[in-house]
Amino acid sequence: MRYWHGSMIVVRPLLVFFNLHKIYQIMAIVCGILCICILLQLVHKKYYGLGIAWVIGWIMTASWNVPWCLEYVWTYLIMMIATMITIHKADKEMSQRKWNLLFLVTGMLTCFFDFLTTEIITLFVPVIVLIGIRYYQKKWTKNSWKQLLQWIIFWGIGYVAMWLTKWVLASLILQVNAWDYVKEKMFFRMNPMSKKRFDISMFLGVWKRNFNVLIPFSWIQDSYIKGAIVVAMLATAIILCKKDRKHIGILCLFFGIALIPYIRYAVLPQHSFSHFIFTYRSQIITIMAYVMGICCSMDRESLTKPIRKKR
Repeated sequence: MRYWHGSMIVVRPLLVFFNLHKIYQIMAIVCGILCICILLQLVHKKYYGLGIAWVIGWIMTASWNVPWCLEYVWTYLIMMIATMITIHKADKEMSQRKWNLLFLVTGMLTCFFDFLTTEIITLFVPVIVLIGIRYYQKKWTKNSWKQLLQWIIFWGIGYVAMWLTKWVLASLILQVNAWDYVKEKMFFRMNPMSKKRFDISMFLGVWKRNFNVLIPFSWIQDSYIKGAIVVAMLATAIILCKKDRKHIGILCLFFGIALIPYIRYAVLPQHSFSHFIFTYRSQIITIMAYVMGICCSMDRESLTKPIRKKR
């Protein structure tokens, strides 16, 4: 009763025709095709900042390893399909109702195929892409935060509704009261490092453990060098804010989104500490949001002007 294997509706038919290694290869091919398609979409539409953010996010989270684990490949597949739809529809005048429906369905599919691996990427990666496109199109205004809030709420409604449906069905089919089991597991995952008392160092340990797996930080042993890189990144953001205050709103928005994975780690510290080997990939949100914040703060017109030879 512990896990809901929604992915079995795909895996079981595949096992009729292929062995496990072949399925891994199929997943790798599918993920590779989707990843390249997203990059081509962004380049074709000249959203170069988003393309750079996408590539850097994939590299730093070593996402090419994702297809070789059937447990958490599903969030990536859902995220990439949702992102492709977002890029395709962002140029069209799609109503807010349809955007809400897209995020509602995305939340439902995320909870059906997955529960706690990298679930938040199916929401915030498409959101980063959509905000970036609208900002480039000069359609992102001060009142657009209401739309953002609706996307998050509808994704959450879809996710929670599917989660509740799982346990209602479990109770009806298995003829047991599943709620006590659910509460026990919820408190266990949310309890800082099991039964230890609250200590801020525990949360710092969770953040550090997930952060240290990122490339290139996994290659750097010296903590001072890692700290210097982070300080330099933050200093860059502060300098850009002071240099041109007209971009401060979008910078704050993207950097706020960049903190979401760390909030997730703090809410579920036991889970994020024990399973850091896959939860760390939620930081693709942090990386993409940071890169987009920097890109949106630059003078896009001056960056795209052709270089003319002096006569």
